[in-house]
Amino acid sequence: MQIKISKLWILFFPLLLHIEWYKTLIFIFFMLSIHELAHIQVARFFHYDITSITIYPFGLCANILNMGYGDLWKEFMIAIAGPCMHLWYPLLFHVLVHFSCISNAYCIYLETINTSILKFNLLCIYPLDGGRLLQSIMHRIFPYKSAQKMTYASSWIVLFLFAFKFSITTYSVVIVCCFLGMQLYMYWKNLELDHYQFYQYRFSHPKKGKMKLHKHQDLYRGYYNILAYGKQWIMEEDWLCIKLRRRKGENR
Repeated sequence: MQIKISKLWILFFPLLLHIEWYKTLIFIFFMLSIHELAHIQVARFFHYDITSITIYPFGLCANILNMGYGDLWKEFMIAIAGPCMHLWYPLLFHVLVHFSCISNAYCIYLETINTSILKFNLLCIYPLDGGRLLQSIMHRIFPYKSAQKMTYASSWIVLFLFAFKFSITTYSVVIVCCFLGMQLYMYWKNLELDHYQFYQYRFSHPKKGKMKLHKHQDLYRGYYNILAYGKQWIMEEDWLCIKLRRRKGENR
């Protein structure tokens, strides 16, 4: 596992030395880092590989290998682990008040920030945790590619509504919305590649459990699929063999 330091620190350090609210930024860094560590620990519990962790000025960011391709219930637990940490922060703040590390007024201020972070993170905008939870729901209803499109389309709508409501009030919201918009654009642009990578993952990690018979030429991620192919029904692994061979032939 690689530990990386973002180049954003080069821009951030001079600001940190000159702004008066550096203590608040430090608290935010640790809150979001603990949030990400919760994702990491639950992912490791479910045997997902963590390929890298990047240290940003606003906290940690982990790259969890094959996240979005595996078991829906496990990935729901991974996604919800981070937001759950914010429920414990008010208790931590009151402990700091008890030991005179921070004032009661500053405790209330931190609780307000914590609530805002939690609400924002639960917005149904991919790749925020709310967006990942939405993705898990979509994959229970739709075939893989349709579920991805529905997730991204819903994310665009929520992002637009959020930006329309709050971007007038602060430039930081504009920056965050632009960043999320760029990420959504890249996810949408790479949808075909993501679709193929899911097939590769599914072929090497066969699904077990409840079966689903259907005529869609795609897989339901939460089921073992039996698909209509021509005038016959074929098993998921046979269908994947056909699809992957055809893709390799097209790439030659």
